[in-house]
Amino acid sequence: MSKLIIFASYCGGNHLANMIGANYNLDNCINFKQLNLEYHNDTKHITHMNLLFLNEQETFQDNCIYLGHLDEVWNSYNDIKDVIKDVLLVSLHGYNYKTIRSYELSYLEFCAYTEPFVKQLFPHWNIQSITLNDILSSGDVLKFVLEGTKFEISNQYKNLHDMWLNKITSGLKQFNKEEL
Repeated sequence: MSKLIIFASYCGGNHLANMIGANYNLDNCINFKQLNLEYHNDTKHITHMNLLFLNEQETFQDNCIYLGHLDEVWNSYNDIKDVIKDVLLVSLHGYNYKTIRSYELSYLEFCAYTEPFVKQLFPHWNIQSITLNDILSSGDVLKFVLEGTKFEISNQYKNLHDMWLNKITSGLKQFNKEEL
């Protein structure tokens, strides 16, 4: 069976999938050594190094990780419902700003990206969630939050997460200060 991460735009879904995919040695992801190299060479915090989005797939296979925003998951549901077993939702619950970097969140996104709503849409799957606030925390916090889920990361990924977080934090602080 494969894994799926559902997230709103700019909420770190690609980054999570890179780490989780490498940690579980999933077929459609690069390994830790290559991922580490990519993260060290990446100056713009772009983490789209694996083609994981549902709308980029011609077929869906076992032992992979896929990504999608809610509309993409909804549109692909009939094609993926039997291949996906475990789903991780990046919930916007508790996030107190209207923007993520330069992307402005809508009220609908705050309502839709919650565990109760997504579980009603996709009752076929085992859905677990973490919050955007968890992703915007240190590698230690993220590792702790993912423990016991089907999306754990090992210690070696904590440093990659902290590196990614440091790259995006300056941009987040800039936009969030403007809102306050």
